[in-house]
This record gives sequence, C-alpha cells and structure tokens, in this order.
Amino acid sequence: MFRCKKSASSSPFPPNPSYKYARVAGPISDFFGDGRQFRNGSFMANVPFGLLLCLTCMSSMAQNIFSPKLNQFLLAHPAVSISLSNAFSQACAGRRVDIYYYYSRDQSGPKGSHRYLEDSSVLGIFVRENQEPVDECISILFEALNSKGENRFKKLFDDARSGAVSRSEFAKEILRQEFQAVKEAKTLIEQFKLSDQETTRSQSYRFFKDTPAKFEDYLNYANKASQGQDQKAYEQMYDAIRATPKSGAQ
Repeated sequence: MFRCKKSASSSPFPPNPSYKYARVAGPISDFFGDGRQFRNGSFMANVPFGLLLCLTCMSSMAQNIFSPKLNQFLLAHPAVSISLSNAFSQACAGRRVDIYYYYSRDQSGPKGSHRYLEDSSVLGIFVRENQEPVDECISILFEALNSKGENRFKKLFDDARSGAVSRSEFAKEILRQEFQAVKEAKTLIEQFKLSDQETTRSQSYRFFKDTPAKFEDYLNYANKASQGQDQKAYEQMYDAIRATPKSGAQ
C-alpha cells in the first residue's frame, strides 16, 4: 500500500530550483515503473525546515508546499498539524525537503513514496494528489518517518548489489524496516481527532489503525492489503539493483 522506491541516484528534477512551483510534466515511468503523470505546477518545498510549519497553525510557507485541500485539512486539525511538524523535525532536520505531487488513475497503487536526492542532502517526498486529504496527510507523515531508515535501506541496497542477501530476503527486510515507520505512524494517527466521516472515507486511516503489532502478522496483513504488490515491487527493485553495474566496473 505504501510502496516506497528508494534510491540514492540523481534526481530527475532540477537540482536547485529557485521558483515556487516545480513544473514537471510527462511520464515518470523511470521512477515509478508505470504511466503516472506529474501535474504541471506541482508543489515543491524549497525551504529549510525551520520555515516549514508552525506548531499551532500552518504558516504561509507551508501553504506554498502542500496542496490547498491539505492546507485546509491541517488548519481544521491543529493536533494533526503538530504531529506532522514533529515528524518532519525528527526525520528531516538538517536537510531540505522537496514535496512533489502527481496524479494516478490507479487507485490501488501506492499513495506516496520517498527518495534520497542529491547525495542524500535532499529528501524527496512524492505523494498522490488525487486522494482524500486525510490520506494525503498520512502519506506524507509516513514517508517522513520512513525516511529515518535511510542507513538500513542503503545497507540493504549494498547487500543486494554484492549478492549478500537473497531476492526474497531483500524484500522481507525492506518491509521489516518500513514496519518501524508503520508503528510510529499508527501511534500518531490514533491520536488524530477525526470525524466519523473522515475516518470512514480514509483507506490509510483504516490500514494503520488495524495494523498488527507483530512483524510476521504485519507481513501477511500488508501482503493482503497490497494484493502481493509490495513484495513484487521490492523483488523487482532487487533485480534492478543486481542488474546495475557496480561502480568502477567496465
């Protein structure tokens, strides 16, 4: 459900944009592996974290980096705004955070992902725009928390590249690391004061709320929720890593 294609490779986007909105359009199959499209004028953060959010309300700067419907949602839910602010503070201090929005017709696909850009000096969070504001918020929250597993993800990439880990083990260990972020997100989401209508319409809220406490149970739960696509995506990632020539190879 929250398939996250992580990579330390260079970004397909302008490295040092000086404008408020990133203007990226066209197919992005190289990143997502399908035909999803970025919207022209996608929102992009290009500010230090200290200017990102206020603890009690959304700052004017935040209104430039989140979608209008998410801004409205956060203004109506101060406690959620604080949780999101704290998550960014913990996960993203010391580096820039760029947020990119995209559209997808496939409602069963991942709602968000993250990627380490520019030698990990930038955290790129990619989030589907055409989803409920609750789901959009949870997607960004989860990816911020999940980004804290950078060292473990890089170690798994190195192990895959050297053949020290098998295809199935790689996928399982990626999911194990993501499970840490899932548990953190669940704890925070359970504290959200949402209306019955908001929780009923949010697929992500239900996913996190019902997440099992044990990893082995979570594996089955996540596999069922994604219809096996999470496992498949990470196995394909493993194949791509193995197929990439090692640095210095002829």
